[in-house]
Parts: sequence; structure tokens; C-alpha cells
Amino acid sequence: MAKNDPRFPQAAAASPGRRFRFIPKLGALALAQVFSPLAMAEGDDWNLARVRANETFHLGKTGAGVLVGVVDDGIFADDPAFAGRIDPRSAGFDDTDNARFQAQAATDSHGSMVAGIIAGSGRNGDVRGVAPDARLLVARYDDGSGDGEDSSSRATRHAVDAGARIINQSFGPPPYPRLRDDDGELNSEHAVLGQHIIEFDSRRNTLQKYDAEAVSYAASKDVLVVVAAGNEFGEQPVASLNPSGNGMLPLITPENTRRGLYRFVDASAPDHDADDPETYTYIDPDDARVSGLDYSPLKSSVIAVVATDRDNNITRYSNRCGDAWQWCIAAPGGDQDAEDEGGGSAGNSYRVIGDGGERARRVAGTSGAAPHVAGAAAIVRGAFPFLTAAQTQETLLTTANDTGRLSDRRTYGRGLLDVERASRGPGAFGAEGFGRFFDVDTQGHDGVFSNDIKGPGGLVKRGAGTLELSGANTFNGDTIVAGGTLKVTGSTAASKLNVRPGATLTGSGTVGATAADGIVVPGGAGGRVLTVAGDFTLGPQGVIRSTLAGDGTLDRLAVVGSASLNGGTLQVNGVNSSLLGRQFTLIDTGQGASGNFDRVQGDAAPLFSSISTSVQDRRLTVSVGRNPGGFGAVAANANQRAAGKAADTLRAGNPVFERLFNATDADTARRTLAPLAGDIHPSVNGMLAAQQAQTRAILLDRAAPPRAGAADANGGAGAWGEYLNQRGNLAGDGNAAGLRRGGSGLIFGADTAVSPATRLGGALSFGNASVNTRGTGAGQRAGIGGASVSAYGSTEAGAANLRYGATLGMHDVKTRRDTGFGRANAKYRTGAAQVFGVAGLPYAIGDAVVEPYAGLAYDHARSGSFKESGAGAANLRGSRAAQGNLSSTLGVRAHTAWDLGKDGKLGVHGQAGWQHAYGNVTPATRMRLGDSAAFTTLGLPRSRDTLLVNAGATWHYTRDGSASLGYGGAFGDRGTDHSVRLNLGWRF
Repeated sequence: MAKNDPRFPQAAAASPGRRFRFIPKLGALALAQVFSPLAMAEGDDWNLARVRANETFHLGKTGAGVLVGVVDDGIFADDPAFAGRIDPRSAGFDDTDNARFQAQAATDSHGSMVAGIIAGSGRNGDVRGVAPDARLLVARYDDGSGDGEDSSSRATRHAVDAGARIINQSFGPPPYPRLRDDDGELNSEHAVLGQHIIEFDSRRNTLQKYDAEAVSYAASKDVLVVVAAGNEFGEQPVASLNPSGNGMLPLITPENTRRGLYRFVDASAPDHDADDPETYTYIDPDDARVSGLDYSPLKSSVIAVVATDRDNNITRYSNRCGDAWQWCIAAPGGDQDAEDEGGGSAGNSYRVIGDGGERARRVAGTSGAAPHVAGAAAIVRGAFPFLTAAQTQETLLTTANDTGRLSDRRTYGRGLLDVERASRGPGAFGAEGFGRFFDVDTQGHDGVFSNDIKGPGGLVKRGAGTLELSGANTFNGDTIVAGGTLKVTGSTAASKLNVRPGATLTGSGTVGATAADGIVVPGGAGGRVLTVAGDFTLGPQGVIRSTLAGDGTLDRLAVVGSASLNGGTLQVNGVNSSLLGRQFTLIDTGQGASGNFDRVQGDAAPLFSSISTSVQDRRLTVSVGRNPGGFGAVAANANQRAAGKAADTLRAGNPVFERLFNATDADTARRTLAPLAGDIHPSVNGMLAAQQAQTRAILLDRAAPPRAGAADANGGAGAWGEYLNQRGNLAGDGNAAGLRRGGSGLIFGADTAVSPATRLGGALSFGNASVNTRGTGAGQRAGIGGASVSAYGSTEAGAANLRYGATLGMHDVKTRRDTGFGRANAKYRTGAAQVFGVAGLPYAIGDAVVEPYAGLAYDHARSGSFKESGAGAANLRGSRAAQGNLSSTLGVRAHTAWDLGKDGKLGVHGQAGWQHAYGNVTPATRMRLGDSAAFTTLGLPRSRDTLLVNAGATWHYTRDGSASLGYGGAFGDRGTDHSVRLNLGWRF
């Protein structure tokens, strides 16, 4: 099946009007016997079985996404075999400017036949190609009169530019001189020549009927060109010992020109007739026009394909591989039985797309052999998108079946195409005709070479991505891992291996003697072994990364020879608390281990685990222990440190212990520790003690002598009520979280004179408050509700005014904490008490009174024990805690009033003072984290020094009734408070 025109035929014309030629003298029978694709006899697709394409198809390797260029006479675009897979950039290139890629006549079936073998869909039992999911870029070239060479070259270049990764060329020049002319008549000048004839166009200084420059262009763009070898053996048995056409291009070298492997004839000479040897003007091999021609670089970008029959024998018509064996391969072309040349036999042919799109089974030719290889190339480039065209060629050629008679290189080249084996990667490294190394850049892709790779060469792995070698490989050249990951699950025992910096070796197979300055990851899964069939050397930049499995087994190296560690780094992954105190073998050798690592790390618990190594005779072992600093070593403050030390006492398996132990960085550990301390509890206790100052201020204000504007009498009784609304905050101290608090309350009281100089009274108060943490430690809340009873009084002692009182209260506290393990809730009671006294010396200045004063107070709060719920292992159990402080106040108060006539009197008052707290102002609570040892959490300290201010106005609307509104503020070194007070009073 070879394309035939006077410039590009593979064989003599089968009939007048340049059509296709499949075998000598029998071309007219080529597409006989048309039948339905659904009624095929068994074995009609034997061609796919011979190249093991069916096995590849069942493995799901179908060439999906790979674009194959078909340079031919067009195809039947509406044929269902091609549905949805013809690239829209398909185009025509002919001398009539017809840009259509479709076949121009019903008999133009050659391109459809070729495309069907490459990528027929196979749906509903139809013709299936080798790569049924490949896409097709059809570039139709002209096979009529005119400059056909330029047409096929333009078509080839277009396929390259459109992105085809493989191009099939099932065409080539005829076997000059031809046996028959264009009209099918016998050529009386035909002669069997002893050499291959190549026409050279001296006017254009180029080969004629070859696409040398277009094929070179394809090679420069990493495109593999697959070429039919020719059907000339019956007409030119000597010349056809090598491929013809573009498959022969790599043979054109200065050396082969000098030794006469072929002869150049001047096609521009007067009276030149390619079919008449008597008209040939031979060009001297030393002629400058041809002596320097060298297309040998194309031998890694071209595959020439010869044809075999159903029994894997070379067909009678096919050219041989000959001197082109290095880039030549065999594939099914079919044949007709020698004893029935008149009618032929379908048994030696296979199913294809015939004239008008009908399915035919009477075909023969290298035109059908080549697309098998093109389809296989699509399978390879689809399975391994990172392979170059040259590596794709090497893969196809080194996996060919070269057993038995197929080992005859000059006939079959590398052997018979084996699609299934090629789909699993190369079959040999460093095979004759190829480079020493299979140097592959995986470019971020992953791939598996699963063949048993042989040969004297080696492998270089570059680029991101993982390349796996899973076969029982015997190649004995070096293996170099220069980038990405090489995974060995089979064997490369005969190959010395070098892992360069930044690259990775992994797997559970067997490698040869290994030197590593990169990363070695034995096993690849917990408890698996990477065997080194030789010595192992780790360089200073090298890293061994091993994983501990859940069952406690460690990925390890089994070294047949000796192991030398010249520093480097050990990284142990999968460390967990269940492995504490255990020892594991990392490297087991047959001849001893020496040296050690410079650095030992663990990615799963680098903060809190301690990994150590030791060499013991023939083993290097790894031991897992605790970091002596404990969880508190990364703490940012005292509370985190205390909680960390408590967590140290928890057992392995405790969720808190596990989360901390498995923290991979200090920030993560600190985020876990922060909510464990529970600083809301001591902070609330300290706040309740300090906040009694508000009640104290109210009682002292009530106990003061009557202000200007009040009733003059100091006798009788009085009753009053006051509403208080308060807001404030305490700043965090870097240890406990800051607080934002708010609350309100009511206090009712009554007092009476018990002597001319003394008044005594009592009060009852009710209130509630809410507290929220902010900043570091946010997510803690408390609700507080309570009541208190108070007693207060005043005494005039000469010029001095004495005021005093005491309070006793009880509060219900409800807390909620977000712990990271759930929400912890607690309920408990807190008692609060205070005693206080103030002495003042009032001075009258006109209608105003100014009173300097000094006071002392002692406040105390005591919280009950508590037990949180809701957060599992993060629940706290707290002991009783107390907080008390003595404080002094120095200040001055003043008041005055104006008579409003019948509307009563209006008084205003103000006060400023400095309060200083003594002793330990930081509250603390002793707690346990589940079953941990006890630890102490510190709350927010109260302000040591505070500026107290208040101001207000009182309206005495009758002689005995009053209403007042006031503001109070406290501005301390730790925080601020603001309150608004509304008071109603009545004297009897």
C-alpha cells in the first residue's frame, strides 16, 4: 500500500492515472472484496494481534490526546471511524489551490486506509486502529501533475506547525526504472540495477522526490516521522535491500556516497527519463553538489517500516531494512498468496477502509505497515508525554520482537513491532545505534517503565516528576538521578546509581551500588525495604528520609555490601507517641556500617521528639524519645509553660498529649497550649475582688455628711436606691488574655442617726456582669450574677469626718472556653468581702465645701472548686482560689449647691483620688488538665495604681427628696472602668 505518483510513488502504477500501488502487478486487486464491518470473519484483524495492540487497548492505553499527522491523499471525513477526532486545522496542499483535506474521489481511499489503521475508532465492531483515541491532523498533498514534492513538503510542515507529534508518510519514489509506465504498460527499458537511484535536481540544488528539508524541520520540532519503506522488491530486488524515500534519508552521508551505496543522477539533464537508464547522467560522488550531503542526524527522528505477512515473514514485495536497520522496524502489511496472483487470497490481508468508505480485506503494502508504527508511537507519546521524538523512536525500536527469524537485522531491522511492550517504556538502554544514556526529563509528569530493560547503557533521570522502574532490569550502565524522583520497585542491581543533590531515589526494589548526595527514601511505604546490591555511600549533602508505619516498622535500607555515612541528614517521618522508647533498624548491611549523620530530624514531631542514631556492628539503628524540654519548651508565656508541663504528665494516647506531640512547629504548639491554661478562672476571681470598689464608692458616698443643698438636719432616717451601669477593660499582660467586662446592678439602703455624731445604715445589692477575653487567649467567656449585703456608717470626730463600712457577697459564675477540643463549661460560686474606712477634713469656702481625705480598704474574693465539662481531655479541674489586697486612697472631694427657689436646690459634686494596691495583685488558680499533674494559671493582675474620678449633680426637689446622676471613672496602669450612677433618696 504505497502512495504512487511520478514524483512520490512507492511502486509502479496499478492503473492509468496515478493511483495507489500495494504489491507489484496486483495493485488492481488491492481493495477488492467489500463487506459490512459487522459481518467480519474471525481473524480479519490479525494485524492488531500480531503487534499486540489488543493487549494495549485492554490496558486503557489508546493514544488519547495525541495528535498524529497523516500526510496522504485525504480521507473520507464523514466516515464514522473518524468521528470527533479530525483536527480542525486539517488542510489540503495541491497545485490547484484546493485547500480541502477530504479525499477528492471515492477511489481516493489510501489516506482513509492509513488513518483507519492509525486511529480507527473500532466502535460497534468497526475497523479499530492501533491508537483508537488519537486525534488526526490530515494534510492532503497532490499526487497529480505539478510540483508534488513541494506539496508533500508543505503538507508535512503544516502538520508540524499544527502540533502533530507523529507524522505518517505512506508514500515514496518509485523503483526507477519502473516495470510499468503510467498507463500500466510494460516498460521496455526496465532493468534491474545494482544500486539505488536518487534523482538530484541541479537547478534547485536539492534531492528530487524526497522531503529532506521538511523531515529535517519536523526533527527540529521534536516530531517523529514514520515512513513506509517501499514495495519495490519485485521490481528492483537489489536497490530495495534498503528502504526508499524519506526512510532512506539518514543513509545519505558523505561516506555512503563515496562507497556507492546509492547513485545520484542529474534529473535536470537534457533528455533525462527516469524510466530509461540509458538517459541517466550520473553525478560523481566527489561532485560538490552531492559530496557533502549528510542527513544522518535524522536517524533518531525517522522510522522506516517494512511489511510482514500473517506469519510474520517479510512479504514478497517489501523493501528490506538493510543498512537502515538501526531505524527500521517491521509491521503487518499483508500479502497475497503466491499461487493465486490472479485472484489473490483474503487470508493474508486484514480489514481496512476501502473505496468510498467501504470496508475491504484485500490489502498489501508497506503503506499499511507504517501506520501501525505511527499508532504505536501515539500510544507511547500518550503514555509518556515527556519522551522526545528520539526517545519515542528508541522505545519503539528497543521493544520490537527480535526472536527467531525476526532477528535478521538486514531484513526486519529491530524486529516486529510490539505495541504492548512499547507502551511500557524502553526495552534496552545503550543498544547498538543509540546513545550510552537514555537521558529523560519527565517535565513534571509521572511515568512507569515496566519492561525488563537490558543493554550496556544507563539512565539519566531529570526534571520534576516521578519515573518508576518496575521491571527486572539488567542494563549495566550507570543510573544518574539528576532531578525529580526515581522510584525503583523492580531491580537495577547491575547498574551503579548516583543520586545528585536535590534529586530523590525511592522504592522497595533493588538497586546497584549507590552514592547519594540527594534524597534517599527507602521503601516508599511504611515498613518496606530498598535493597542495595553493593555498597552504599551517603555524602555530606545527602538525606535519608524514612517513614515509621502505624505498626511500628521503619522503612529501611538493606545493603549487601558496606554502608558509609559521611554526614548528611536523617529525616524520620511518622513519629508518634506510641513509638517512644523504641529502637528500629534503618540500615542493615552485609559488611558493616561506618560514620553517622550530621543532623537528625523528624517531620512529624520535630519539637517534642528526640531521634537518635547509633551504629551497632552491621546495623545503624534509630531510637525515638522525648525532647527533654517538654511541651513547655515552646511556650510564649508562663501560663502556656505551666500547661505544657502539665501536659507532659499525660499518657500517650491522650488527645491533648497527641496533638501537642504531633505539632510540627512552635506556632501550632502554642496555639494548642494557649486555651489549655484557663486563665479566665483566676482573672474572674481577681476582677470580683477589685470590682468591690464600686460598691465601696457608693456606700462611702452615702455615708458622707449631707452635701450643700441637703436638709440641714443630721437626725432622722433616710432610704435610697441606686442603679449602676459599668463598662471596662483590662489589658492583657502577655500571659493572661485581656478582659472586656460590662455589668449593671441595683443597690438599696437605709440609714439613721444613732447619736448626734453617728449615722449607721445597711444596704442590699443585686447585679450581673459579663466578661469576654480578647487578644491572645480569646474565646473565653464568663457570666456572673450575685448579691451582697453591706453595713456602713459615719462619725463626726471633731473637725474630721470618719466613714466606714463592710460588704459580704456571693456570686454564681458560669464560664465557657473554646479549647480546640470542644467547648469547656463550668459553674461555681465565688464569695467576696471587703472592709473599708475613710477620714476627711472638710473646709468651707464660701458656699462650697472642699474635703481632703485618706482611706484604707481590704477586698477579698474566694472561688470554689470546679470541674469543667464538654471539652473531653481539655477539661480543667480547679481548686479553691483566693485573692485579697490592701489598698490606700488619697484624694479630695468638693461640693456646692444653688437655690432654685420653688424648684428646690441643685448641688454638684466632684472627686479625684489616687489609689494604690499593695501585695500580690496577680490572681492565681491551681488546676489540673484531666489527670495531669497540678499546675498554676495566673490571671490578669489588677492595676497597681489608679486615678479615681467622679462627678455628679443632685437635685433636691423637696426638703426630703433627692435625685442624683453621676459618672465615675477609674484609670489604672492595667485598664479602665467607666460607670454611670442614678440615685434616688428620701429622708424621714
